[in-house]
Amino acid sequence: MESDPKKMMHMLQQEMGKSLDRISNLPKEIIDEILKRMPIRDAVKTSMLSTCWRYKWMSIMSDLVFDTHSILPSVEQANLVNFVYNVLLRHDGTIVTKFVINKFLECGCSDDVNRWIVVLSRKMLKELELMFNSSLEWYQLPTCVFSCKELTTLKLNYCILKLPSGFQGFRHLIRLELHGVCIANEAFETLVTKSPLLVAVYVFWCYSLTHVKICHAPNLMLFAISGLYESIKFCNTPNLKMVGLFKSVPGIGSISFRLDEVVDLLVGIHRVAMSQPFVELSSSDVFPDKLPLIYPCLKLARLDVNFEDSRQILAILCLFRSSPNLEKLEIKVLSDQHSVLSAQECFWESRLRQEKNVCARVKYLSMSAFKGMQHELGFVQFIMLNAVMLEYVTIKWKGNDYKNHEKLCIEKKMRQFKKASSYAEIRFPSQA
Repeated sequence: MESDPKKMMHMLQQEMGKSLDRISNLPKEIIDEILKRMPIRDAVKTSMLSTCWRYKWMSIMSDLVFDTHSILPSVEQANLVNFVYNVLLRHDGTIVTKFVINKFLECGCSDDVNRWIVVLSRKMLKELELMFNSSLEWYQLPTCVFSCKELTTLKLNYCILKLPSGFQGFRHLIRLELHGVCIANEAFETLVTKSPLLVAVYVFWCYSLTHVKICHAPNLMLFAISGLYESIKFCNTPNLKMVGLFKSVPGIGSISFRLDEVVDLLVGIHRVAMSQPFVELSSSDVFPDKLPLIYPCLKLARLDVNFEDSRQILAILCLFRSSPNLEKLEIKVLSDQHSVLSAQECFWESRLRQEKNVCARVKYLSMSAFKGMQHELGFVQFIMLNAVMLEYVTIKWKGNDYKNHEKLCIEKKMRQFKKASSYAEIRFPSQA
């Protein structure tokens, strides 16, 4: 006997109703958690389940995240703008903990975003992320953003950030991220100084920043910057533990900067990452031996080094001699055809010797984009001669610059290097 379609549909609806009832009868705390973990588009749809669900999401959801995971990419820009605005209007909670616009809006909707921020400024907002899709027309933050006194996180992309006169600061701000933001040198310094609880600051491709000053950040623990800045200075950053400093030009690559200037006063640093550090050479051929200060807490150094530049090799040797507790080195080999060291064939002859307390605690050395050139080999040999606690040296070759038999010859030569540690092992992992 064939089943009656209407009867089957009725039974299915009854079962769905029972399932819905089971969810509706869950404790309020569990329902709240379910809603909080749902993408915003799905949470809004729950208002259509039944009358008792109609207003639940409006007061429960404190994290309003609009990104490619919560918004269908096929939705038109105008509909996206309306959707965000309607969600904000219907949200009847007193607190919006997080508001995120992440790379699904173009910058040409400034007036709409301004209206959103006006609403948010009354909601005790704690985390604000405005990540736009295009840099063709940058979005200028409205002054009402600076009335969000409870902000703990501020993340901006393709924005213009101008501080209002009489700016009092973000007294609760912990994390600041600026990606392609237009901000003046003085404004950046003021923003950091007047945010005394800042723990982490990330600055990427903010071309208007040329002279970077971190002059008062007592709680800052992490600072990372990449761009075309001309100078950087740290002062009164007693808790700064991790620093990443990269300078590069699109189409050209990274450019170098003076090591002694950028690490000055960072005596408490634990980890440092930087591109092409160098030290100035005097005309009298008196090479610097150490940096002006000792860095007893430094454990990890991640460096991009051009081994055809004597100033850069001397810089990292100075860093090693000034960092008695260094444990891990990660070196990326950079290429530069305009080398100043290529004629100095004897550079390592006087330096390949054991030095007291230099790299004495280094356990791991990793080198990537390795080409097996003379000064790269000299550097590895220097580390192996001095690192009495060395366990592993990992060498990753650069592409296919060498034929297999040439690589094997170089690898055989490196395995014969004299080493201070009887446990040291040199590895050449295969590359896919």
